[in-house]
Amino acid sequence: MDATILGWVAAVLLIVVGVAGTVLPALPGTLLVLAGIVLGARVPIVLTSRADSARLRMASCAVAGLYAHARRQGAPTVSA
Repeated sequence: MDATILGWVAAVLLIVVGVAGTVLPALPGTLLVLAGIVLGARVPIVLTSRADSARLRMASCAVAGLYAHARRQGAPTVSA
């Protein structure tokens, strides 16, 4: 199975289980839905702290924009 397809399947599964978790108290619904959205995102997601200054938040957005531009241009990405 292709890694892209596996990622989409995992994202959809997390969202579906998260939606079920909004009804079932044993599952952390909101957290699972958010995890599915982050996993399935096609654009960089910037999660900044509310304690950060406005300047630092803008810098985080700028870095995410540069990363998105590099991905569109086909630049190699760093993998862990």
